[in-house]
Amino acid sequence: AREMMKDGRWSRYGVEDGKAKGVRIDGFTEGSYAEEYAKTRGIQAGDIIMTVNGRLIDGAATVNELFGSGDAWAAGKAQVEVERSGKVQVLSYSVK
Repeated sequence: AREMMKDGRWSRYGVEDGKAKGVRIDGFTEGSYAEEYAKTRGIQAGDIIMTVNGRLIDGAATVNELFGSGDAWAAGKAQVEVERSGKVQVLSYSVK
């Protein structure tokens, strides 16, 4: 499985008591797999990925686990909760 965060710049967001409330996408390596993957799903630099299908995203390992393994798409659809410009949005995807 490809590592989603390998070619991206990210940081844990809202860390309290060692636990993060999400992962902030700070940017991507131009032309990388991660950049293309994010673009096709509407994820932008500056977004804070908070949950995927209700599962808290607390670090890059969780992002890689869900997206890299395909678990995020196992049900044929995915809902990604992101904070963008201070507003929470839900990005929904269908997988055929």
